[in-house]
Amino acid sequence: MLKQNRNALTNLTNRYRAVLRRCRLRALALACALTVLPPLPAGANSGGEEGTDEWDLPAYIGSTTGSGGHVIIDSGFEGFVYGGYTTAPGTDATGNTVRLTNGTVTKDVYGGLSKYGNAHNNTVIISGGTMRAVWGGDGASGATHNTVIISGGTVTWDVWGGIAQYGSANGNTAIISGGTMRAVWGGDGASGATHNTVIISGGTMKAVCGGDGVSGATNNTVIISGGTVTGVVHGGYTADGGATNNTVIISGGTVGDVRGGNGGNGIATGNRVILSGAPTLTGLISGGENLSTGDVVSGNLLELRSSGLQAVNIKNFEQYAFHMPADIRPGAVLLTLGEDPYVPSAMYVTDLTNFGKSLSPVFRRIDVDGAASPLRVGDKVTLFRNDNGLTPGTLPTSVSGTQGVTL
Repeated sequence: MLKQNRNALTNLTNRYRAVLRRCRLRALALACALTVLPPLPAGANSGGEEGTDEWDLPAYIGSTTGSGGHVIIDSGFEGFVYGGYTTAPGTDATGNTVRLTNGTVTKDVYGGLSKYGNAHNNTVIISGGTMRAVWGGDGASGATHNTVIISGGTVTWDVWGGIAQYGSANGNTAIISGGTMRAVWGGDGASGATHNTVIISGGTMKAVCGGDGVSGATNNTVIISGGTVTGVVHGGYTADGGATNNTVIISGGTVGDVRGGNGGNGIATGNRVILSGAPTLTGLISGGENLSTGDVVSGNLLELRSSGLQAVNIKNFEQYAFHMPADIRPGAVLLTLGEDPYVPSAMYVTDLTNFGKSLSPVFRRIDVDGAASPLRVGDKVTLFRNDNGLTPGTLPTSVSGTQGVTL
């Protein structure tokens, strides 16, 4: 009996050993198979499908219904990228997002595109990679509240917060903190551009425009605190309808020419340019410009909020406001004019009358920041200085001001 039990135990042990041997062989085979699998890519695209657009061009599309697409591009794509895309009549492109972190997109990137409808509330976020052009939203009949955010990467063409091919572009935003691109547009609309915004804190570009509307640009804003703009900054730009009530605020960075509004064949009035901090201003600061004889002076305001500012020249402002910093000292100069860093031999003269268009410049306020002013009775501060010459016009004999304001 004992012998039989021993034999049974031996047989059972042998069976377990055979099973273990087979398991080891299978594990070894699996391990060998895994070693010959191709490595996983460092990054991959997700959230969309590869296909073609209406022109049969390669496209990576998040939503073919035009709404709710969410695409991530981490390895580039040979073609166009759309968060949402629709060619259906009367259908809008809404609530789509594209995030691009790496790789090269050989064509353009769209948050959302609607061939026949509106583009609304679409977003593109770029932290790296290379692409041709970027649109937050592209709508045939309108573009509203679309956003592009760029912190790095290279855009070889332009960036638009939102563009409307036939309608208006309203409330679109482009936020740039890094990267390189040709130009940045908050909103671009065939029938008008209003309340669009560009915010620049870094990056390099040739031009910036808050809002561009073929038939008018109003209430658009550009805010620059850093970065480099080698060309022109426009608060608002239009071909025909008038550029009015646009604002450019500059507190840092390097900027070329600045124009509150450019009216094309229309007017450019009621625009504001606000200068503070210590930006490098290498060009002309203008309240309004156009290509016609329309008004480019009325209501345009230049506001200075620091001392030691320099620019080539100023023109086409009717009104001025001054907010001196708390550390202002006697003898300080708020804005020095007349020197062109690119043409040292140029002799620019400043004319506050705008060659007779505004014989009496309006000084709205002269305020001093802080609780206690370092200035005393008899101390002098120069508001504008141009050693080549300055025509002041008829200046006011008294100006209201406030001491102890906090800006």
